[in-house]
Amino acid sequence: MKAEPLLRTLRRLRAFSLGALAVALAACGNPKPPPPPQETLLGWWVGPMLATTWVSRKPWGADDPRSVPTYCSLEFEFLEDGTVETNWLDEDSWTSMCSYAHLPYKIDPANPAVIRIGFPSKIVRSCRMRHLQGQLVAACANGATPPADETNRILLHPREPETRVGLDGLVGSWQSAIGGDLRTLTVRSDARFLAKGVDAGTSDNGWVSATDRTFELHGARNLECAYRATSRKLTIHCRDEDAAQGSGGAARQPFVVYTRTR
Repeated sequence: MKAEPLLRTLRRLRAFSLGALAVALAACGNPKPPPPPQETLLGWWVGPMLATTWVSRKPWGADDPRSVPTYCSLEFEFLEDGTVETNWLDEDSWTSMCSYAHLPYKIDPANPAVIRIGFPSKIVRSCRMRHLQGQLVAACANGATPPADETNRILLHPREPETRVGLDGLVGSWQSAIGGDLRTLTVRSDARFLAKGVDAGTSDNGWVSATDRTFELHGARNLECAYRATSRKLTIHCRDEDAAQGSGGAARQPFVVYTRTR
C-alpha cells in the first residue's frame, strides 16, 4: 500500500520539472539567428568601362604603344594590409590610365563612408562608398576632398581574383605606365625574362627562379622580389641585391603593378 503514495510523489516531481523547463524555455525565447556577415571593402571591385570618347592628356606617336586605345574598367582591390590597387589615376595615356597604383588607404574615422587613397602628403583619390545588395556604390574625386554627394555615383561589382603562384603566375607579357616611364616585362615558360624601361632606355634579360611568394631575376642586376600574381595583375616589390651589398643595407624599390597584355 505504501508504493502508491510514492508513485504519486514521483509523478508530481516529474510534472514540476517539465513545468519548470517550459518556463525556462519561454523566458529564453526563440533561438536568435546568427548575425549577418560584416560588410567589408576587402576584395576586388569592378566598375564601368573607360569611355571610347576618352582622350589622353598627352599626344603620342603612332609607333608608341601608349597611343593605342586600351579599354579597361575602373577597379579597386582592397587588400588586408591596408593598401589598395586601383587605376584611372594617370591620364597621360591609354596605357597609364589602365595601369594600377599600389597605395595605402584610410577610412575617415569621423565619417566611415569616406575613403582616402594615397600617402598623407599626397591623397590621389577620395571616395564616398556604401554597400548596396552585395555591391558598392561609389562617388569619387581626385584629391583629398570627396564629392559632397552621390550625384556622379558609379556601381562596383565584386569579383573573385584568380591567384597564381610560381613560374606559372609570372609567365606572360606585362606592362605598367603609371607615373612616367613605360615598363614592360616578359617572362617565358622556359624561365627566361626580358625587362625594359622604354623611356629610360634600359633593358635587362636573364632567367627567373620563383617560389610561391618570391622570385629572383638573375640578369645584369640581381633582384629579389616579393610578388602577388593574378590572371590580370602582377604586383612586385623588389630588393636590389647589388645595391644592397654596396650600401650595406636593404635597397627596396617601390611597388610596381604590371597589367597583363597577353
